[in-house]
Amino acid sequence: MSQPTFRILAPLAAALLTGTFSSARADLIAHYAFDGATLDPSATHPSVAAGTLTPGAAFNTDDGLSAVSTPADGGSHSYFGRGTSVHTATADSSSGFTAANSQGNYFEFTLSTGSAMDLTSLGFDTSKNAFNLHSIRILVTSDITGHAYLNRLNMTAPATVDSSLADVIESQVAGDISDAPAGLGSNWGNGDNALVNLNVPAFQGVSAVTFRVYAFTLGQVGGTANVANVVRFDNVVVNGTVAVPEPATAGLILLALPLLLRRRR
Repeated sequence: MSQPTFRILAPLAAALLTGTFSSARADLIAHYAFDGATLDPSATHPSVAAGTLTPGAAFNTDDGLSAVSTPADGGSHSYFGRGTSVHTATADSSSGFTAANSQGNYFEFTLSTGSAMDLTSLGFDTSKNAFNLHSIRILVTSDITGHAYLNRLNMTAPATVDSSLADVIESQVAGDISDAPAGLGSNWGNGDNALVNLNVPAFQGVSAVTFRVYAFTLGQVGGTANVANVVRFDNVVVNGTVAVPEPATAGLILLALPLLLRRRR
């Protein structure tokens, strides 16, 4: 092959292999709906591998899937942790998080792709049981920004969240999670449609990320785990875009290669 031909073919081949010609856009990266009694994702972007939702050590002691969910969202189950799953025996959010991080009062999941993801948001529904006697804290972290209290991600919704801690849901719910299957739709109180903002530089152009969602009680100093302390999650959704090769462009490149070689001959 001559040098002029090589100079033409090399960039085309490289673009074809790396998929840098275009970016196919898709809103959904992964969705965990907990239908079918599974912690596997119910839907993912075709270019993304979404791992099974995995509970931390403490969460795994008393967690599971419940028939309680949100009919308006089409779900048939929700994921819950209770008692020892959410018990930290602490009185404030910072020390509660420290205990939760050490004990494993959280669940996590990993997203990865052979290309690159520009993430925009992580959303979920969450609430506590009506008979929960203690405040619940919900925080989200990632392995990219670090699993530390000061690195908790900004929660921009719902609007009812305490403005002084926009990324912590207190779950001061007027009703309770058991209202949902009674036909009241997707009313999860303060935890309905919670939204974590990922539209920041740290989550742009990433090939893999692990998110942790913490749930732990406060106000139980010296107390013991109470099975009445229940927190539920549903519709865990990550949105964004994934850069992938455009099939039409790739096809044109493949058609052009024989023509260029023939012209050379």
